Amino acid sequence: MRRLYVLLLILFASLCVRAQISVKEGSFKQVGQFFTMKEDMTDDNYTPFAVIKVKTENMTATQVEQLGFSGNALTYIDAEFHDTEVWVYLTYLAPYLKITHPDLSSTEFTIPYDMKPLQGYELVLVNGAVARTGGGNGMLTITTNVPGAEVYLDGRKMLEITPYSNDMVAAGHHELKIVKKNYQTVVRQIDVLEGKEIKIDVNLELSLGKINVDTNPTGATVYVDNVKRGVTPLIINDIRVGSHTLKLEKDEYDTVEWTLNVEEDKDCVVVQPLTVTKIIKSYTVKNVSFDMILVKGGASGDFYIGRCEVTQALWKAVMGKNPSRNGDSSRPVESVTYDDCQKFIKKLNKMTKAKFRLPTRAEWEYAAKGGKWSKGCQYSGSNDIDQVAWYTGNSGSYLQGRYSQERQQDYFNMTRCTHRVAEKQDNELGIYDMSGNVYELCSDVDAKGYRTAMGGSFTCEADRCKNTSSVHIKPEIKTKDLGLRLVIQ
Repeated sequence: MRRLYVLLLILFASLCVRAQISVKEGSFKQVGQFFTMKEDMTDDNYTPFAVIKVKTENMTATQVEQLGFSGNALTYIDAEFHDTEVWVYLTYLAPYLKITHPDLSSTEFTIPYDMKPLQGYELVLVNGAVARTGGGNGMLTITTNVPGAEVYLDGRKMLEITPYSNDMVAAGHHELKIVKKNYQTVVRQIDVLEGKEIKIDVNLELSLGKINVDTNPTGATVYVDNVKRGVTPLIINDIRVGSHTLKLEKDEYDTVEWTLNVEEDKDCVVVQPLTVTKIIKSYTVKNVSFDMILVKGGASGDFYIGRCEVTQALWKAVMGKNPSRNGDSSRPVESVTYDDCQKFIKKLNKMTKAKFRLPTRAEWEYAAKGGKWSKGCQYSGSNDIDQVAWYTGNSGSYLQGRYSQERQQDYFNMTRCTHRVAEKQDNELGIYDMSGNVYELCSDVDAKGYRTAMGGSFTCEADRCKNTSSVHIKPEIKTKDLGLRLVIQ
């Protein structure tokens, strides 16, 4: 009875084992170009295949003929059998080659580097010791919450992406790396057991980028995707890569909102100048429109002031005629007296049912300097007068052609005149031409009855066009460089 038990045990053990085939260590090598490759052995991109010459040891010709070769969907293509060796044609980027036999164990050889098209390689397959069924391999299955991730096993990129399955992973310890663009890379250490399946479920999280945002002036509230994140200057380190909505808000400044793209491993730097919010009242008289801009924080309270000087078009719409010497509807009206201006304002108020008036000198200066948002410029909106004003240095024109410098200067002086409003840069409040073009009358009067006019004109040198520059004019005087700007409380 004991002898029968031993015989049965031996029989059972013989059914559970079979001879092991394996790739001889260090045998894989490049052996040169193959000139005997089959015709049309190319992949879908017409790239020629590589060839591995599989030599065998301790195998009969019959055993060699029973060998099977496979890989993933893009790996194996064909094989030629030559007695004790096989020529295997496969794509040059193949990651592994699986070798099977119906009576012997199977094995999988991981190709250690990328092969080259039309190149020949060699490895030696050995029929050697005895091992348990399964050939020392296990199965690896990987799923990710976002499909299409790349799989790296022990540093080698697999051709297949997730969801990934491989039943020929050598038993033992491996490093697994999952990579997908715009997602954080996941690295895990895994142990594969012979004949067992290991299932890996990976939750990929979006990569984080960085936003460095600042504004001029600072102190703006920053919203990302409508969530408040802080005030400028601000660095945000936990922004997911991809598209986001950035919004900047600051009292008395225009809100800025736009879409930006945050990229992996790149700083997204935003430096945004803020524009003062322009609160505007618009009026129309006989199809002629004009704007008044709110000025906050004046000594006597908030007020509205004309965005531009009163134009010839507006004067004519109110008064029925244009007194200006340099006729152009878009130029400032000029050649008007203080009394003319009062008659104009009276009629305008009747037509609009408003209460327009001339500004005081204090109001005019405050608005010219930029009000609460003044940058301290000596001219209205800039320290470079040519940016903001028409004055003696730029209000004329030159002759076309080759003329003497003296002749050119004479012509320039002769052609100096007013210019259309709002052709130069505006100031901090969005107001145009407060320096140069025409002097602007104010309501102030001195002890002699003279009226104050501010800002200089096209006839003035630069130092007469500063924010504080003024002249005193008799009420009955009218000149080609004297006009007005309106104010309303």
